[in-house]
Amino acid sequence: MKRASWLGAAALVLFTQAGLATPPTDDQIGEALTKLSAPPAEGQKARPRAELAKEAFKDLSLGEATLAQLERLNQARVFPLLTDQAAAIRTRLAELTGDRGLDGVKAYEMLLAASSRPTSMDAEGVKAYRTQVATTVAGALAHPALTEALSKEIGLSIVSSIGGVAPEQFKAAGLLPLVEKVLKADLPPRAAMAMVGVFDTIADDDFGADRATIDRVRLAVNDAIERSLPALTAELERAEAALAAVPAGDEADGQRAAATSRRDMATRMIQSAGRSMEYLTGAYARGELVGHPAPNIAFTWSTLGEMATSLSDLKGKVVVLDFWATWCGPCIASFPNIRQLQARYEGFPVVILGVTSLQGYHIDQKATDPKNRRIDTKDNPAKEYELMPGFMKDLEMTWAVAFGETNVFNPQYGVRGIPHVAIIDPAGVVRFRGLHPGGDPAEEAEKIDGLLKEFKLPMPASPMPSKNAKDEKPGG
Repeated sequence: MKRASWLGAAALVLFTQAGLATPPTDDQIGEALTKLSAPPAEGQKARPRAELAKEAFKDLSLGEATLAQLERLNQARVFPLLTDQAAAIRTRLAELTGDRGLDGVKAYEMLLAASSRPTSMDAEGVKAYRTQVATTVAGALAHPALTEALSKEIGLSIVSSIGGVAPEQFKAAGLLPLVEKVLKADLPPRAAMAMVGVFDTIADDDFGADRATIDRVRLAVNDAIERSLPALTAELERAEAALAAVPAGDEADGQRAAATSRRDMATRMIQSAGRSMEYLTGAYARGELVGHPAPNIAFTWSTLGEMATSLSDLKGKVVVLDFWATWCGPCIASFPNIRQLQARYEGFPVVILGVTSLQGYHIDQKATDPKNRRIDTKDNPAKEYELMPGFMKDLEMTWAVAFGETNVFNPQYGVRGIPHVAIIDPAGVVRFRGLHPGGDPAEEAEKIDGLLKEFKLPMPASPMPSKNAKDEKPGG
């Protein structure tokens, strides 16, 4: 036996006798990943990935892995599969966050990815997970190399995670001053736009922030995005120059496709930045939506005909706005509830209006062939409008539908996700927003009835039965 081999074997014996784990080698990590991704042998059924991962990594002590090795596992999305080594992985990553350079930020980013998600909706488990995430985010935001890391697009998932921290844990972890400090830096576009989620958290009623704090954060996020615009513009110019430099001919198709994709991505980023800034300066973000006159929406097409060309034409009635799109599954799942509301208020001074906007494509929900579900309507608004009556018939949409000039993710109404319902009183004042039509329609009916009564307008003789009450068994 050669001396080097003898020393290696002796070291292994010493590690084993002392009860210490042996750090894995890069080759061992590579072999384990190969086993995990290998197709099943001929005649054998595919096994669950978690089972394969447990077997592939069973002899490796990942609690001793290097940062580079853990990065490799994270990129392969292995962390969620290694439940038996999860605690050891998190402990190791926590140790690695002590690095004061970029590697420390990388360790924090992976520590977030390795956070132990609850396996059920048990309240204590969910709270523990949220606390773990908030504590990790707080540590990452305080890291001295975070700003440098973000400039190199390292740690973007840390910033993206801030908006997902629940208000209770956000306050407990002391995130607000840390976030405000980061916002003073010149953030790259992706990081700056991710900070919009921070505003959403601070503006949440459950957070309990005063208006001055909300506006301070709102303006800081808006300024961060605005400062990032030159970088976006420069990237678009570089992308367009790269596309123009692609030589003609079929042999350059791959190069042309890559350059086009880069240009389109830059364009979308600029558009996204614009929408984010519209949202942050809009009526909802300013605290001037509920209890204030409804921002007008001009209709480019609607089933209302001459009755209305814009939202302001519906003044004098209770208006229920349901922001939706043909591609939105939760929107369509809520249609039976909206159908019930429409039937209840037929003949009463109530307009239920499904508001969407041009998407550049239409989803045919009744298409049997998946290839035919998406219909391209880019640069062809007339085609998208023409498809809507058939869609309404197929999905039994008995209420009115309108395309608005403003994006369906309406910044004035604070629409960050759809479906999203707002209710406007007959005086044209927004009284409710952020409602989800997928719950019990009786809850919306109670609000509508209340407004009809307040304005002394005709209304149904009795309350709408609760869906929940209908589902309850006698004596339950």
